[in-house]
Amino acid sequence: PVTAMFAGAGLTAMIEHARTKQWRTAGTLAAVALVAWALSEVRHDPASHDLSEEWAVTGLSHLQADRIEDAEAAYRHAIAQSDSSFAWDGLGLVLQRRQLRIEAREAFERALQINPENATAWLHLGLAFEYLGNPKRAIDAYGKAVAIAPARTDAREIYEGARRRYQ
Repeated sequence: PVTAMFAGAGLTAMIEHARTKQWRTAGTLAAVALVAWALSEVRHDPASHDLSEEWAVTGLSHLQADRIEDAEAAYRHAIAQSDSSFAWDGLGLVLQRRQLRIEAREAFERALQINPENATAWLHLGLAFEYLGNPKRAIDAYGKAVAIAPARTDAREIYEGARRRYQ
């Protein structure tokens, strides 16, 4: 907003100087505007062109609305743009819902290869191990989630519940 105010004031001044035929001042203001525009085009932020996170959030919205096919398409689109832990974790949830247990476990493992500090992916990997009948690995995964995020009460409850069930 501040930049827009200065740009508007500069444009107004340039027009006023041109209207009163003060060509030198109007030309100087036009040159400054042109240089400012050129400088803004020199350096681009690649992150602003990476929409993978938006696609992953779209996948989450579809998943929450139980639109599984749309969620999977959005997560796969996100992954194609950027190898995102968040998107792989979401794809794992989709695969879990589709009862593709091994593929879901692989997606969670990929999420953790990208970001080993993703406590949510550790919880989901634990769940995948439970579905696959491997309670020891499930407890280990839940324990890693708790170690990463000790303040998360949901992680602690899941971990303690699994320990009570299997030990």
